[in-house]
Amino acid sequence: MTITLLWKEYREHRSVWVSMVIMTVLFALGAGQPIFSQHPAATLGITVLAMAAVYGVVCGAMMFAGEKEGGTLVFLDVFLGRRGVLWSGKFLIGVALAITQALAVAGALNFLKLVPPDWMGTIVGRWSWHVGMPLQAAAGAELWFAALPMVTVEALAWGLLGSALTQRVLAGAGLGILMGFFAWMLTIAFPPPASIVMRVLVFGFVLLGSYTIFLNQARDTFLAIPLPPLESPKMAVMRELERERHLDYRTAVLAREAAVEPAVVVPAILAEPKARTHAGARRRRYPEAESAQEV
Repeated sequence: MTITLLWKEYREHRSVWVSMVIMTVLFALGAGQPIFSQHPAATLGITVLAMAAVYGVVCGAMMFAGEKEGGTLVFLDVFLGRRGVLWSGKFLIGVALAITQALAVAGALNFLKLVPPDWMGTIVGRWSWHVGMPLQAAAGAELWFAALPMVTVEALAWGLLGSALTQRVLAGAGLGILMGFFAWMLTIAFPPPASIVMRVLVFGFVLLGSYTIFLNQARDTFLAIPLPPLESPKMAVMRELERERHLDYRTAVLAREAAVEPAVVVPAILAEPKARTHAGARRRRYPEAESAQEV
């Protein structure tokens, strides 16, 4: 079932993934031109970070709200059985999509020689990991590979929270952007060591809130065929009276068509209704056929 879920998410997210990579690179090329802004470096950084946050929120909103909107959440509940397993699988797939998308954008920007602004170093605390080397200050285009995955994964958490609170992907993405923007601007205003700690704490609380809300919604989903509602005594009496009234009306109509008293025709009609109907139909057609031959 894990492979099936992974394939399902891949088919649903691949078009958005590719579209956001292309759009981010195109917007970055436009924002980095001096003719569009007096501060091309700052405009470039803000544009790329905004597109990264948008993708993270949309990716998170598609995880749960997309299942509710498409009516496939019950299917996943039946086959997985536990909401915790479903949430964990969705979260891990979302993290993989967010990181790969951010790295693809960072690679394209680095290939195009687009240098990020200096203030972007505060987002990662001016630290990045270099393979085979200790932590040291990040410089130049390497900031793309450090800042973009962090921002995208943070936005993914807000998208998951908005997705758990709403029934539509658009509403979940909008709610995630609204909540995440103010929280992120509040935490980023602190110096780098404190801002990193606060963002990690907020990230954990947001994920915990999304997990708790999604698990509590399990009671709203029927994992089996619901039982019919119990019938009250009053409704049972009314249903019986309706049945008797319908039977009396049917008996009167059949008796009037047979042109005999109801007391005589009722037992025979109720005993074999289909045979009597066909016999009556043949008797009505037979005289017409004889009269046609005589003429």
